Amino acid sequence: MNESVGPRRERPPRQAGWWAWPLGLAFLGLFIPWALAAWFGFPGIGGADPGMWEAAALGSFQGHSSPVAPLFPALIALLVKLTGLGWARAGQTIAAVAFATLGPACFLLARRLGASPPLAALAGLLPLLEPWLALGALQCQPDSLSALAFVLAMVAASGWLDTRRWPWLLALVVVIGLLPQVREHAPPVALGLLVLLAVAPGAWGARAGRLGLGVVALALAPLLLGEPLGLPWEQHWVQLRWGEVVQHFFETGAPAFLAGTPQAFREEFMVAYARGDRLGVAWLHASLSFHSGWSPWLWLLPGLAGWLLMGRRRWVLFLGFLPLLAVPAGAQQPRHVAVLAPLAIACWIAALPRFRPPERLLLVVSSLALGLLCCFNLSRAAYDHMLHSELRGRLEDFAAELCLRTSPQAVAVGGNQRPLIYCDRRQADRSEIDNQGLPAFWIGPMPEQHPDDWQELKDVGWVVLRMQNDMYPVYQRVPPTR
Repeated sequence: MNESVGPRRERPPRQAGWWAWPLGLAFLGLFIPWALAAWFGFPGIGGADPGMWEAAALGSFQGHSSPVAPLFPALIALLVKLTGLGWARAGQTIAAVAFATLGPACFLLARRLGASPPLAALAGLLPLLEPWLALGALQCQPDSLSALAFVLAMVAASGWLDTRRWPWLLALVVVIGLLPQVREHAPPVALGLLVLLAVAPGAWGARAGRLGLGVVALALAPLLLGEPLGLPWEQHWVQLRWGEVVQHFFETGAPAFLAGTPQAFREEFMVAYARGDRLGVAWLHASLSFHSGWSPWLWLLPGLAGWLLMGRRRWVLFLGFLPLLAVPAGAQQPRHVAVLAPLAIACWIAALPRFRPPERLLLVVSSLALGLLCCFNLSRAAYDHMLHSELRGRLEDFAAELCLRTSPQAVAVGGNQRPLIYCDRRQADRSEIDNQGLPAFWIGPMPEQHPDDWQELKDVGWVVLRMQNDMYPVYQRVPPTR
């Protein structure tokens, strides 16, 4: 087996017509989700927590801090502003484009790691067969964007280490700045790349300069996405999302989210929490992830084998797999593992040239067979997508009734903002409209959130709005007519 070459190795000249491979992969990435949607007849856009990302985009559009990682909501808001698409449709469009770009990105990564164009094309094809990724292209969810970001981060890192040219350094700095804004489990990758800039060979002045560029990118990226300037851990979404993960993992009692897990797992979780067995909790999270969707996990074993064969490159590629740590911490849905399948596949396929031709042919056939085996997990992924599509349909129906039952001048003053992505109403704090005489409404359990002053709220005109669709309780205040 060959050890990887030094860091300044130049790529061989590209063969004529090389662009046909990534172009074909891009078209395939557009076709596969469309074919799945036509085959299963999904009732609409899917995505876990329907409305969460769009509501965050709506808030950022109005100048509020994002409660989730802000890159995806910022892109949704930008696309809505440029095209006039609906919030959910804009998010799904971004997810579809990211998935279509994933194949070419894996092709580029495999090429950077030494694969021939046909093998690199195989590395771009296999992630498109992963059901949890393919169906992510039909959702308003940043999973395909996350997978693309992790692959592009490794492309930028390997490109800079190979050439040490400033365009690659600039690309790597941009990646370091934006990556923490993609998902909750992306910051460790950015921090690892920041360390890479500091420890890579070079004069101490050059190292300090590179590190300074990375730190500036980390500081300015939130500002470019409409977030207030501040330290990374001071961001509103970091405190909410990371705080929730830490709270759930270290709770002394069983968290409320366990109500949605299978009974056998729920009982084991309760025992582990009662004993304070954190390793047991971590193992149960990983086990539940495999139980819910096994296909993404199948790629991790060959991905590990390929990673071990990457020589000195494996220390850089290791950074790309750090988001897997989120799974034992509570990110138990299969899509959280699926975002790392493209990187695992690229590592494995790029390692095949290190085998002799007869062995290589057998491993190529085995890789294709593994990709087809993963398709057997499609029914489970499609069922999950169908449930979330139906839940989004309920949300749309609720929003349609809400628009009919409330005045166009009514102001949303609190509670759950997700229905507002389908029902255009101005938002304001309750204190702002109390003295303006405007009709107002609150979506969600208002008495439970304000038990002490509920009588006072009733005295100033707040009443229950009886809705046929009972997805959320609604309270409204109609000012008296003069």
